[in-house]
Amino acid sequence: MPLPSADAQMLHTLCQHFPGGVTVIDRELRIVLWNERFLQLLELPAELFERPVTVPDLWRFNIERGEFGSVQDVDALVQQFTERALRFEPHVFTRVRPNGVVLEVRGEPIAEGGFVTTWTDVSEHHRLKTQLTRNDALVAQIVNHLPQGISLFDENLSLQLWNQAFAAVLEFPPQALFRGARFEDLLALMAERGDYGPGDPQQQIAQRLELARGFQPHRFERTRPNGRTHLVEGMPVRFQDHLAGFVSTYTDITEQKATELALRRANDQLASGMDARSAELSATQSQLQQAITQLAQTEKLAALGHLVAGIAHELNTAIGNSVLAASTFLARADALQAESAPPSPTCCAPVTTASRSRYRRA
Repeated sequence: MPLPSADAQMLHTLCQHFPGGVTVIDRELRIVLWNERFLQLLELPAELFERPVTVPDLWRFNIERGEFGSVQDVDALVQQFTERALRFEPHVFTRVRPNGVVLEVRGEPIAEGGFVTTWTDVSEHHRLKTQLTRNDALVAQIVNHLPQGISLFDENLSLQLWNQAFAAVLEFPPQALFRGARFEDLLALMAERGDYGPGDPQQQIAQRLELARGFQPHRFERTRPNGRTHLVEGMPVRFQDHLAGFVSTYTDITEQKATELALRRANDQLASGMDARSAELSATQSQLQQAITQLAQTEKLAALGHLVAGIAHELNTAIGNSVLAASTFLARADALQAESAPPSPTCCAPVTTASRSRYRRA
């Protein structure tokens, strides 16, 4: 590469030590200066530059070796690139080479005509940016698929992230939600439509804005004018030990609250029924105890009756036998007396069996 002056030598030295590729193109689109890094980045053979090379020549070389994919009309594409270059307009674009290297190409026009162009390998940056974009897309999908509303406000209380459920739960109009929307403006919207109940909207806004600026964890329930109840939970967010804002979730718990109310009512009814049942059971137990006592008393009386009847039976048998024996002895005694007694005078009446019977009865 001819170097006509000391300045050109200095420029050549600077180009060779530049961390990226550098080319200088004159108004005729001839490449008049380049460095080794340029050849390395584009994997160009050094012999290609042993003779004067124009930009259209370089484009044709790259097209034919497949740098731009499958091209049906090489001349037409070279012509298109040439016409665009001859406008000498500043340009910045990235180009992915077949080997996967991503180049950032920046061209600045020269006052005398031509371009100074830099070629920088931004593959890692492009990879990180692609990964970041992918991660952002994944986060956006995850956030938007959450059943809860979610919002992220930065340390300046500006909205940075939200999902569709957040807008749905709080019934925000689409135009109210955008990146950078102020927390204060959203509070005003809610206060003016009565979300915080009766009172001065400005005072309601000031109170809640003051609480938000404290960046403290919070958890509370709020019932909106439409009758829906949602649970709000918020936590401060820190990045590298510095406060970065707070993230809040909004969960619609209307059905849960209705279920809890129904359950409380059922429990109250159950408790009331159990009390009545307990009283009824206590009365039944009392009646049963009385019946058991009466039964025991009846059994005792019945046993006593059986005992008395048994004793009476035993006594009657013995007495009957005694009476029978006594009667037999008396009859026998009368007979013996009658046989052994002398005859008595007629004036005196004899003792008869009838008289003895009367005696026995007496």
